[in-house]
Amino acid sequence: MFQVMIVDDMQIMRRELKRLRIWGEKSGFVVSQEAKDGQDAVGKLKKQKVDLVITDIKMPVADGIDLLKKIINKELCYCVVLLSEYSEFEYARQGIVYGAFDYIVKPIDDEKMEKLLLKAGKYIEKKKLEKEKVKKLETELEEKVEIFYSPEDVEKIVKLFKNVDVKVVEVSSNLVETIGAAVNYDSLKVAYVLKKITSTLIESLKEIYPWLEKLVLISKYSDVDFTHVSKFSDMERAFLKIIRELITTISKFQFRSEMNSMIRNICKIILQRIDTEVSVKIIADQMFLNQSYLSTLYKEKTGKSLVEYITMVKMERAKILFHDSNIKNYEIASKLGYKDVEYFGKLFKKYTGMTPSKFKASCIAIENS
Repeated sequence: MFQVMIVDDMQIMRRELKRLRIWGEKSGFVVSQEAKDGQDAVGKLKKQKVDLVITDIKMPVADGIDLLKKIINKELCYCVVLLSEYSEFEYARQGIVYGAFDYIVKPIDDEKMEKLLLKAGKYIEKKKLEKEKVKKLETELEEKVEIFYSPEDVEKIVKLFKNVDVKVVEVSSNLVETIGAAVNYDSLKVAYVLKKITSTLIESLKEIYPWLEKLVLISKYSDVDFTHVSKFSDMERAFLKIIRELITTISKFQFRSEMNSMIRNICKIILQRIDTEVSVKIIADQMFLNQSYLSTLYKEKTGKSLVEYITMVKMERAKILFHDSNIKNYEIASKLGYKDVEYFGKLFKKYTGMTPSKFKASCIAIENS
């Protein structure tokens, strides 16, 4: 069962929420704690953490936004949901920016709560799995590093790599995916390294290709002991695999207050699904976010609506596909998720200034010239 704390300065509201029939086996959530304000909640959470905190926004002593910030800063639970009135939309929006999972508008009934808990349950389960994976990878990293190098060797290597800009890449046959941009290694809580080196591993990550080549090159100009040559192949595979997985996992293991990360994830989902079906709803569901808030936050951060960005990516993809003289207009429209070919044509003309047929003809003319 997922553990829930309800935070509200009004006892009657806490009682009403606890009386909902959704709690228990039906939802997988149970109310285990309650608090009268943010300060009371933090004190109780420090003694006993929960999975989900449902908190009123406006409260004396410490309101819902203050509580949210403290929960995120101290990692006191996996998920925070804000209770709000219709008139408190701006506060709710602010809460999402700071990292709240979602908001729910009063009055609250079983149907509303059931929908919320269904989404929250998936989100919490995902976060728990990610946390377990991080711990496992940290342990593996510690074991692998200890096998091949002494702490002294590792420290020397790290010092040599310090201030080097590298790009973390996913290498599978070819360069498949670039993970993040200028990720700060301070945020990667790699247990072994932080404990034994106590300094920043690498200030930013911009390029990791097989790291062994760099180490061999560096060894010519340093006193690091590289006598384990016979083990380099194993070390390369083990270490690079763990580092790559660790960075990928931890880069996702962030609260949604990290807006740049959220925008990158949105763009990544769009690009991954561009040849199938992609919409604001699909993206919101995949990120466990409310559709309207997702759209609002995206526009605030980029100055462009999410629908506009999806359309732009689709139109750019269409321009590439039109270079194939054998593919039909309706096939491209269908491939990009447009069931109405005429609607697709209007969007394409609005974006490029040309109808699909004229654009395709111009592509053929250029190729034949």
